[in-house]
Amino acid sequence: MKRKQGSKELSRRENGFTLVELAVAILVFSLGILGIAKLQMMAVQGNAFSMQITEGICVAQNSIERLMDLPQTSTSLGGEADLSDGPYQHDGPTQIQRNMVFKTQWLVSQVGTTGLRQVDVQVSWEEKGTPHAITLSFIKGKQ
Repeated sequence: MKRKQGSKELSRRENGFTLVELAVAILVFSLGILGIAKLQMMAVQGNAFSMQITEGICVAQNSIERLMDLPQTSTSLGGEADLSDGPYQHDGPTQIQRNMVFKTQWLVSQVGTTGLRQVDVQVSWEEKGTPHAITLSFIKGKQ
């Protein structure tokens, strides 16, 4: 019995994968795993930055609550100074939260001739050499 030449070549090709096919499959799989690892790393970094913003907002809100309790004649709010010439800037305390240093300052300005004062509280911090800041504002009325 003679086998046909064409069927012998066909059966030889069906026995397994070639080295080139395996190399391409490993390359595609590796690129997929690297992509997933990069996405995971970016998600962790985004989560850490969100935590910093949340901490900064908490520090600013604590400062606002403390400033709202002060009388308008307090030196922290510009005292009896005429704020129509310009705003009064005050440096607040530095706070450390989760190994981050948050610096607080606020700017007090007069709202027209109403006797009200606008207070802009700014919290700033630095992360890996990049400065970040958030600002929250409120209006302080006469007590």
